[in-house]
Amino acid sequence: MLKKSRIVIFLAVVIAGVLFISAGSILSTFKENNDKDKKNVVKNFNINADSVYKVGDNLLVRKGQKYGYYDLNGQSIISMKYSFELDNVLDNVDTMDNLFVVSDDGIKYGVIDEKENVIIPKQYIAVKIISSNCFLVEDEELTWSVINEKNKKLITNSYYDVKVIRNYGAILTTNGKTDIIDSNGKIISKSSYPFIVNYYEQFIQAPVVVGCSDTCDIFVFNNKKIKIIEKVSNEYFINDNYIYYSSNGDSYNSYDIKNDKTKNNVEVNPSINGMSLTSNSGLIGYKSVDGKVVIDEKYQKDYSSNFTKYGVAVVGVNGLQGVIDKNGKEILPCLYEKIIVFSDKLFGVLYGGNYYLVDDTGSIVFDNIVLDDNIESMIVVKNSDKCGVVDNYGKMLFDLKYMDCNIYSDLVILKESDNNWFISHL
Repeated sequence: MLKKSRIVIFLAVVIAGVLFISAGSILSTFKENNDKDKKNVVKNFNINADSVYKVGDNLLVRKGQKYGYYDLNGQSIISMKYSFELDNVLDNVDTMDNLFVVSDDGIKYGVIDEKENVIIPKQYIAVKIISSNCFLVEDEELTWSVINEKNKKLITNSYYDVKVIRNYGAILTTNGKTDIIDSNGKIISKSSYPFIVNYYEQFIQAPVVVGCSDTCDIFVFNNKKIKIIEKVSNEYFINDNYIYYSSNGDSYNSYDIKNDKTKNNVEVNPSINGMSLTSNSGLIGYKSVDGKVVIDEKYQKDYSSNFTKYGVAVVGVNGLQGVIDKNGKEILPCLYEKIIVFSDKLFGVLYGGNYYLVDDTGSIVFDNIVLDDNIESMIVVKNSDKCGVVDNYGKMLFDLKYMDCNIYSDLVILKESDNNWFISHL
């Protein structure tokens, strides 16, 4: 049992700080994709379009400045007769539960259903669909409101920043205060928090948001349910499996994120993927679960990450990043401006202002890549005017022969020609 609560406070602060700055270095999707030999089912369909994207539950299909929606099998739902400004092709549109954001002029947006009945009139700068009876809408003053399907405000507050938590609700911020709503537009936060840590966006397999004022409330978004752990002190610690928290600063409880179980009076395991951070004079090192310092404190906190599930960590020296294993052995030297870990064998590195894909020997695998910080298992690679897709171990999934490649956590969209598109469900 940890005897001094300040140890947990320190760990929570260090972890939070490292995660915010090094989120791109510790990518980990909620959906595992360990089967590298998995055969992808690829289906081609004919659409006369310049581009095809996955948006929400469906595909957005664009020709010029006109767009419509198709389903994930390439069947038309909403014809390509709506307009948008090319500069914000994806920013202002959305689709969910057979509802679609549309615009006639690319300036004002509203919502229709699959029969093109108007649900929300086209009078907003942007619309985000939370559910069939809850929407976030942005007005000309660039403030957001929460409305229902009758275009009536559900909450009197206006917000300047919104983050949708798909299938659960949203995080809404105004004047340094944050509210959390569920999918019905109900405020479920216990107060307007001046401080919030969004683990849900930090990709450590912890779908958790923590809001703090005098005490903290922990929100767990899992299995289409929202669990709230109320009035926790600042003495909490979160890894990819458990939430450790205290209400009295003395004893600790644990909540099992995957199994939805709580235990009281437990010993805190302050590690992520088997290693935890140590600090000395502003520099960090790493220790094993048994508390033994394995790697001395010699790396910059603001440029280093926790260990990933692949057994490697990004570390920083003099503002540059490298990669080490759990024994402290250098895999990549600290020479790079930024590093993204895809596996223990493949890394995206920023060097000289350009991104490269390198292996664990530092050799360049591809020198022209397109990275998506939300996708760990695939990378778009390019050669001249053609693109392809490799997995996170460097195996070619789709050859370098396509005009356009878009990757998502569960989908790949490939363009062979303006009339011939391929979609692969992963």
